Amino acid sequence: MPPTTPTPTTVPDLLRAAHNELNHRGWAQNDYENPAGEVCLIGALNAAVAGDPIEEPSTPDGWRLLGGALNALVQQIAPFRSDEEFEYLTGHVTTWNDTPGRTLDDVRALLTTTAAALDTATASQ
Repeated sequence: MPPTTPTPTTVPDLLRAAHNELNHRGWAQNDYENPAGEVCLIGALNAAVAGDPIEEPSTPDGWRLLGGALNALVQQIAPFRSDEEFEYLTGHVTTWNDTPGRTLDDVRALLTTTAAALDTATASQ
């Protein structure tokens, strides 16, 4: 059963909702959702925005949030050119998540740091 997190309306909200999904479901590598129901970072984002770790968003707003979250995460992991494709963003975040030695604490820290950076950027505008 998914956590009772309000539907995210901003990218920082989505990142925090993904953090909640990881806390509730547990973390996985090498699959969006494993047989135990644990999810990877992408699976947590999908679950937070679309309600299911494997499903993609069904609305334009959902796609905008997911794309914004992936963009922000990649900028925290390793900045990229702004013209990179969505598939690149997903692949980069997946590769980061699945790196041997990565931990749930690493993933949680990335989500928290990225959400805080976005909140700070928004507050300073």
